[in-house]
Amino acid sequence: MPIAVIREENKLYEKLKKLFHKQFAKVMSQLKKEGLPSSDLQRKGLLYSLTDMGEEYVDVVIEGTQEALQYGRQDMFNKLGREGYLKVKKMVMPITYERPSPISPLLELEFFEFSPEILRAIRNKTFIASQATMDRIIGDIMENLSESYAQGLGIDDAAEELSKVFTSMEDFELRRVARTEINQAQNKGAFYTEQELEVDYHKWVTCIDGRQRESHEELNGQIVRVGDPFENGLYYPGDTSGDIEEWIQCRCREVPFLMPEGYMAPPGMPYFYEEDLVPIKK
Repeated sequence: MPIAVIREENKLYEKLKKLFHKQFAKVMSQLKKEGLPSSDLQRKGLLYSLTDMGEEYVDVVIEGTQEALQYGRQDMFNKLGREGYLKVKKMVMPITYERPSPISPLLELEFFEFSPEILRAIRNKTFIASQATMDRIIGDIMENLSESYAQGLGIDDAAEELSKVFTSMEDFELRRVARTEINQAQNKGAFYTEQELEVDYHKWVTCIDGRQRESHEELNGQIVRVGDPFENGLYYPGDTSGDIEEWIQCRCREVPFLMPEGYMAPPGMPYFYEEDLVPIKK
C-alpha cells in the first residue's frame, strides 16, 4: 500500500478517534449521573449522543477519504493510459483524452473532480456504510450494559467495564473503520472513473499475504462487466451494498481489464477468468 494512502488512513483514524472520544465521554458522564439502565429502551436513551451523530460521522469520513478517492481516480487514469486506452491530447482543464473507439473518440473530462451526481452517490454509500458501523458499535455497547446489569454491577464497576469497551473500540474498531473507509474510497474512485470512461470490464485483485479471506482468494483474478456484481455480490472491492462480511476491512483492489484482440467473454458467464476467454471465430 502506498505511503500516502497509509498516511490518509492514520489521519482519518485520528479524526474518528477524536469524534468518538467526545461522544464516549458524554455516555460515561450520563451513566454515572443516571445510573445503570435496566431496559433496552433506557440503554438506547443513554446512547443517544452516539446514535445522533450520523451526519457528523459521515462528514468526517467524506472529508477524510477525499485524497484516497482521488488517488483511486488518478490510479485508474494511469492504468488505462499505460494500457493505451486513453491518450492525453492536451494538459489543460478540462483534460481532453482520445479513446480508441469509433463511437466516442473524444471524452471531455474534469480530471480532478467527480460530477455532482457521482459525489451524491458516494455520499449515499458512505451513509449506508456508516449506519452499519454505528449499528455494530452500539450493539456491542448495548450488550456490555446489559451484561453489567445482569451481573448486578454497581455504577463504578459498570463504568469500568464500559470504559474497557470504549478503549478497545478506539484502539481497534476505529482503526478497522479507517482502513476500510480508505480502501473503499480508492475503489470507489476507480469504479466511478471506469463508468465515466465507459470501461467494459474490470478485474478483482486480492491482496495475497496470508491474511486474506478465503472467499476473496478465490475471487482473485475474477472478471466482470463494469456495473455487474462479482460472484460475492459486490460491484467492486469494498462495495458496501453487499454483505458486510465481504467488505469490512477488505484490502482488495480492482483493475481495468481490456479484452485482448481476437478474444471475447465466454457466453452466458456473468463472471469469468482470463483462461475462460473465447477466441473469436473468423
